[in-house]
Amino acid sequence: MENRSSILPVQTEMASFQANDFIARLIGIPFISVLMHFTFHGLEEGRLHKSHIEGLFVSFLFTLAYWEGIRRVWGMLQEKYPHYTQTKERLTKLIGTVLLYGVVVTVVINYTSELIFGTACTLELMVQGYFIGLIPTFLVLLVYETVYFFESWKNKVKESEAISRTQLVNQLEALKAQLDPHFLFNSLNILSSLIDDNEPAQQYLSRLSDVYRYVLLSKDRTTVSLREEMEFVDAFLYLAKVRFQTGLEIETHISDQSWELSVAPLSIQLLVENALKHNVISREHPLHITIREKDGYLWVSNAILKKVHLEASTKVGLNNILEQYKLLSELPVHIIRDPLRFEVALPLLPA
Repeated sequence: MENRSSILPVQTEMASFQANDFIARLIGIPFISVLMHFTFHGLEEGRLHKSHIEGLFVSFLFTLAYWEGIRRVWGMLQEKYPHYTQTKERLTKLIGTVLLYGVVVTVVINYTSELIFGTACTLELMVQGYFIGLIPTFLVLLVYETVYFFESWKNKVKESEAISRTQLVNQLEALKAQLDPHFLFNSLNILSSLIDDNEPAQQYLSRLSDVYRYVLLSKDRTTVSLREEMEFVDAFLYLAKVRFQTGLEIETHISDQSWELSVAPLSIQLLVENALKHNVISREHPLHITIREKDGYLWVSNAILKKVHLEASTKVGLNNILEQYKLLSELPVHIIRDPLRFEVALPLLPA
């Protein structure tokens, strides 16, 4: 697009889970070090020998390296694959990394121990240490993943509730707009002028009922197919074109393969309604609205012909669309303004 003065993307906020585990590490690392050492080496005659001091130190190094290193890897993978649907991919990479990281840690610490304490560093000891180290490592990872799973589940519930609240406000806004006294007054005037001609009157009443039916049926849905939403928009535009006649021009470009993709209910209709609300519409100055699909987005654009006396607007409808898509998609909604055109791009969501 040319001469775009501003592009306002709305970024999705995917807050990564951060484990508040300082106390767990402060207590857990020394505790596991002692537990693992005496579990596998015992305490001869109830006394603490020099070999135990050395062994405890080596066990502490193992536990510290495993815990801190794998914790860092877990954090990076959690940020890269945060969604619960990516759990399998995250765990697969995590397990592979743990196994490889364990080899490196085992070799480095065993040779370090040999240099410091003069202990023999045999292949058998390294293999034994490697498998022993994996036991607490996987137990700690199990705790991290369990906590993360329940945090993700809790956040998912909150997101669902937020989507429901936003959807309810959108429905109320749409119903309020349709029940606006001016809209009803204009609709009744048009109906009275058509009543002598039965077919146009029936057509108008049919489209009017389609509008109300869709608003009511979509109240419990998070998304709808693009086909359903555009059928609703067509019914709404039919009512508007009866009112504005040649003062309203609509152009639509949507590919065949995109009809089953999804959008937020009422989102396209609210954008069209905003264009009708804020612009002059007349035969001398027709309002041109374009609805087109491009690069995974649905663009709704209109020429700007501002009214001298604008209708009062809280911008609730547009803000609700933005908030709803922040919850539905990682892709941003784009708002483009320049002196001649106003455009909004909605991400097309998977079916």
